[in-house]
Amino acid sequence: RFAEVTHREWIAAPMQTVRAQFADLDHHIGCNVHPKLHFEVLERRARGARFTQEVRLLGIRQRDVFERSIEPD
Repeated sequence: RFAEVTHREWIAAPMQTVRAQFADLDHHIGCNVHPKLHFEVLERRARGARFTQEVRLLGIRQRDVFERSIEPD
């Protein structure tokens, strides 16, 4: 079973700040920024990525697939 959720968020900040905080998957994975989460990059694009995030919540494995896009503006 699964649920599909679409969420769009506008972040009013310079592009480099947004990339550093939200889009640097290699940093998050390599430095284990979120130790309880496991990430896997499925696809890379020039302005985004598709990746999975896995976590155990109350003993139940939860796997989410994210498609992240960073628009020019």
